[in-house]
Amino acid sequence: MRAAWYTEHGPPEVLTVGEQPDPRPGVGEVRVKVGWSGVNPVDWKSRGRGRASGRLQIPHHDGAGVVESVGEGVPSTLVGQRVWVHGAAHRRAGGTAAELTCVPLAHAVPLPDDVSLRDGACLGVPFLTAARCLDVEEPAASVLVFGAGAVGSAVVQLAGPGVRVHCVVRREEQAVHVRALGGIPVTLDSLPDRIDLVVDADPSEDLPHYAERLARGGSVALIGAPAGLELPLRRWMANNVTVRSVLVFTLSDRVLSRCVDTVSALLRRQPPATPPVEVYGLDEVAAAHARAESPGPRKVLVEVGGG
Repeated sequence: MRAAWYTEHGPPEVLTVGEQPDPRPGVGEVRVKVGWSGVNPVDWKSRGRGRASGRLQIPHHDGAGVVESVGEGVPSTLVGQRVWVHGAAHRRAGGTAAELTCVPLAHAVPLPDDVSLRDGACLGVPFLTAARCLDVEEPAASVLVFGAGAVGSAVVQLAGPGVRVHCVVRREEQAVHVRALGGIPVTLDSLPDRIDLVVDADPSEDLPHYAERLARGGSVALIGAPAGLELPLRRWMANNVTVRSVLVFTLSDRVLSRCVDTVSALLRRQPPATPPVEVYGLDEVAAAHARAESPGPRKVLVEVGGG
């Protein structure tokens, strides 16, 4: 199969494209013929950081394609099933930046007929992250999300009826995107006075703007946490504010399954909407990583087999 991989950490140029042996599905696994592969921040951060190990890594956790074969214990009737894939490269050498990838059955989720493989590759990390952020004990009526990128867009779509999702935007095109999804674009000067849930990727910068606006019993979902971060825990404790870190790769099977169900329920109602999509070929994977690392709300996809 053709694949992209790296054996040392560094800039996008460490990525190589060529031939690798076809993987074989293990017990409880399916082998997916990849149509599209999604590039997320975790993918280029994993490539760029860490010690050189010499171990071959095919990157990318997310993708979509068709089940080509199954391992022991998996019904053969699943062959031909269109699926969206998540967590393919977590503690595994074979991500979705390849013509074939093998994942546990639970990580290959059926894709409705009216959702394209291209859209399916946009799910995974951002939508599961959004689902977990919204998975709070007390339903949130007012949500504040910093940014209108992949996670912010997913939060707007996954929030329940009647939930007001405010997205902090910096440009008019972002505001247009948020309104089209049904969200409320705001700036740092127009934040709501009462917030039940905050979704924050950069609390070191954003925290001063919402620390005093959280409602009693509110929640903060941190999807990023810089070193040395200090939180106003005494103040929040007095108001029973819950602070949670969210990383989809280490969720329990039960919680992850609940998040997958949330995303699947959305797909049964409508195809997902994403930030503007930019497409690269497998041979252009280094350029795809470089583009994904640059500022701006966009979704970068690698077209592997199409469809």
